[in-house]
Parts: sequence; C-alpha cells; structure tokens
Amino acid sequence: MLFKPLPDPNNFDVLRRYLWSAETIVVHDRTNIAFYRRHTAPLSLKIVRSGTESFKIHGFHEAVMPGQYLVVNADQPYESAIDAYDPVETMCVFFSQEEARDVFRLQLGDGELVDVPDADRLKFEFPAVKRDASREVSDLIDTIVTMRGRADPRKARILSAFARCLG
Repeated sequence: MLFKPLPDPNNFDVLRRYLWSAETIVVHDRTNIAFYRRHTAPLSLKIVRSGTESFKIHGFHEAVMPGQYLVVNADQPYESAIDAYDPVETMCVFFSQEEARDVFRLQLGDGELVDVPDADRLKFEFPAVKRDASREVSDLIDTIVTMRGRADPRKARILSAFARCLG
C-alpha cells in the first residue's frame, strides 16, 4: 500500500497518472480548499475523517462526512470539492487492478467461478453509493492511518475487510 498526499488539482495530466498504479494507493491529507474536475480513477473508497467533501457522481451531489464512505467504480467519472474554514481530513483508497479483481472474486460464489472460468476477466462494478461506515470499517480506517510510512502485515486483512464493504 502506497501513501500519497493530495495531488495538484490544477495539473490534470499528473492527476490522471497519479492514481493508477500496480499497488493500492491511499491518498491521505488535510486541506481547506481543493477542487478536482471531472475525471476517472481506479475502484476507490472515498472517506472523510473530519469535515465534509462533496462529490458529483452519476449527476448527483453527495456530501461525505465522518462515519460515511462513497464507493466509486473504476473508470466512473466524478468530481470532488473541499471548501472549508477548518481543514478537512480526507482519505481515498484506490485499489490496484489486481486487488480490485481479488475483491470482485470474493463476491462470486464458487459455482460462478467454476461455471464461468473467465469470470474474473469480466467488467465488474460494485454498488456505487454512499454508505454509513460500520464499526469494523471505522476501525479499518483508523488502522490504515497508522500504517503510513511502514510495512504492515495487516494489509491483506484490511483489503479483504474492505472487499466485504463493497458487496
């Protein structure tokens, strides 16, 4: 898991390359103002630890606050904005393509994997909605923050728990 600060919202080329990686990326930062115009990214969870971040997705506005998260599918266009007096602590987990496929496989029954051997090559999507975070998800979010800057053996457990959040 790689940790990165918020990318420069004014450099669209950097934004496009910044989030796509062979490894899951966690963007975790604090800011008062940021606006990211319409773009796509890998499968991701949008999390806010303090304040509010607004998203425009599917033509609707979604305000994500602490205790909530938003699922955004790979290649799904969206935009986001932070405009606050006090800094907003935001965190986005951008799943690598391999880990996104693993998450999808966890959602399939054994019969589906046997009946459709190429099931993991199909285009997959998760319900792209804002949800309230369970106690388990809140604990995972807190754990991810402590992993910054060091290897942590809990990564696999955290990713599989996030997989359950997506289903």
